[in-house]
Amino acid sequence: MEFRFITTADPLYQQELALRFELLRKPLNMPQGSEAFPFEEESLHLVAVEGGRVVGCVLFKPEGNSGRIFQMAVAKDFQGRGAGTAMSL
Repeated sequence: MEFRFITTADPLYQQELALRFELLRKPLNMPQGSEAFPFEEESLHLVAVEGGRVVGCVLFKPEGNSGRIFQMAVAKDFQGRGAGTAMSL
């Protein structure tokens, strides 16, 4: 598993959005598109990639000297393998 920072221009960004929707918004019956925040462009996007597939992600919004984490998700078939822990360190 490889971890990398991406921008919203990266082709993997669409996979990140799909993962966030599928795991975090769809179960709450929220519409597709609700996974995207107005601050996507200025946020840091860390993704876990396996075989060209985004299997984990976290969105970090800088705020002054710190920031906030939003929408951490790990694909169901990769949960329990340490991806979430690695992305939060």
